[in-house]
Amino acid sequence: MTDLNELTEVRALFDDPPAPSAQVVAAARRRMAEDGRSERRPWRLQAGLAGLTAAAAAVTLAVATLGGGGSEPPRPEQPGATENKVGGNNILLAAAAKAEREQVGRYYRTRTVAEPVVYAAPGGYVVARKSESDEWAPRSISDAYVAYHRPLGIGPATGADQAAWRKAGSPRKFRVRTADDPRTITLAISGPGEWETFRTTGAERKRLCKCDVEPWMEREKLASAPGGLERLLFPEKQKQARLGDRPLRIDPANRLLGSYDVLTEAASPKVRAAVFRLLAGQPGITMVDGVRDMRGRTGVALVGRGTTIGGAGGVFDVQLIIDPKTYQVLGKQYVVVTKGGRFPGVQPGAVVERHAVLEAGWTNESPHH
Repeated sequence: MTDLNELTEVRALFDDPPAPSAQVVAAARRRMAEDGRSERRPWRLQAGLAGLTAAAAAVTLAVATLGGGGSEPPRPEQPGATENKVGGNNILLAAAAKAEREQVGRYYRTRTVAEPVVYAAPGGYVVARKSESDEWAPRSISDAYVAYHRPLGIGPATGADQAAWRKAGSPRKFRVRTADDPRTITLAISGPGEWETFRTTGAERKRLCKCDVEPWMEREKLASAPGGLERLLFPEKQKQARLGDRPLRIDPANRLLGSYDVLTEAASPKVRAAVFRLLAGQPGITMVDGVRDMRGRTGVALVGRGTTIGGAGGVFDVQLIIDPKTYQVLGKQYVVVTKGGRFPGVQPGAVVERHAVLEAGWTNESPHH
């Protein structure tokens, strides 16, 4: 049974965000409709630099899924992947037990490789804009937040996409359509860029967040009603918000995306353990064995379905991948179920917007990369 103290300590992490402002809505749409003109910093890096926890929550909600009905399309088959109908909850409970034993250090370091933006090229393959980040979030408000980031370039997303690209003559430039936007843009194949360093001092962070302790520590100290984490992170009833004139809901896909953020960001061992426990047995979330992440590592995936905002009603599955031996989060990715919306032109079964966690945990080391 989940300790109610754990729930009351972490409820503030998932307080209902205010209705998204016009600026936040615009940012969310830009995020979905990346125009390819420049390499963007990861959203979490931006939030860390500015200390805008509430804005991050609002954007998460702003890109939540459209309400809708009807029968669900079948889940795409992935080579080597099989549904786990027996041991899924045991894995999550074991992950929770391990998380509770973690020791908090001076910094929480998260190293990731990601392809947060994908495009369908005319030749039937997927092209991704890739990046790498190394984020150091401090335990103390007195220490600096430090993040390193570099673009990894634009190119075919997977080995299969690379083969299709070569079959199409290995074009260096091609025109693609962006999500939620009728325009087409021209992309050029490119390689890795230079590392950039982003640093916010303790004094700057105190001024930005108007607090004397680290925001994640402050949130965990707030008291709330029993069961708050379940209600707010995994709502049983559809919670409505507004993005323009379109009703939104939070569904299994969004529950997994919210959980991924907490499990890979600075949080106490109790918070991480509570999230793992609450993922066990959640309605609409299944577990699949033998799923590969973007680095080729095999794990078990928690799978939840969502529907995109892009206007054409595209359906996708979110996969949160966990190593069944170490219980570390390996990454997240989307599997396209039906075309449209966020992934225009991308064929069903394609694995897109992959994120691989290379390292995540507390450390007493000083920021470096």
